Amino acid sequence: MVSAVIFIVIIFLIYFLNTDSKSLSSQFSSWNIYAKHIENFVIETEKTESVYNSDIIDLTAKNAEQILRVRKITNSPEDGAANYINDKKTQLESIFDPYRSPYFEILTNKIVCPEEFNPIYRESTNINNKVIYYILYANERFTYGVCSEDLIKYRAVVAFTYCKNTKDIYHLEYFIPNQEYTETAEETIRSFSC
Repeated sequence: MVSAVIFIVIIFLIYFLNTDSKSLSSQFSSWNIYAKHIENFVIETEKTESVYNSDIIDLTAKNAEQILRVRKITNSPEDGAANYINDKKTQLESIFDPYRSPYFEILTNKIVCPEEFNPIYRESTNINNKVIYYILYANERFTYGVCSEDLIKYRAVVAFTYCKNTKDIYHLEYFIPNQEYTETAEETIRSFSC
């Protein structure tokens, strides 16, 4: 009987120790970074690959229906980080540029996303880093550029920052079901610091 109780206690300890190691907050602590409101996020997938002399680490964490994707690129010089962030900003903003209609008989020759669906650009400066981020809409497949109310599934906050002290780039994508979106999501991204 005593050995059965000890066995059950050991199983519970192993479970809780493994659960803690999968928490996003413990992963952030190990990287010496911080963000508010991530205590309940659990890492579901993690992938690491090496490119030249950098590691690229991709994490996906969930808290109920909220999804936070984190990409960390290590050992990046400051000019390389600036190029990466500018390229990603250009890619994101270009989704909303007017484009020519592929049909000849349409009334207008340009297709434009209505103003209310365009991304909102913001910045936040912390002690060691500056967070550049966008608030925008995404569909059920986590694709940006949604220009119609019936296609909106998520409100997304997409952010980029560079940590000079560790030479790491962070690219964050935070997806919140549209009807559940509050300022807390933006505060999570704004508070990201290293």
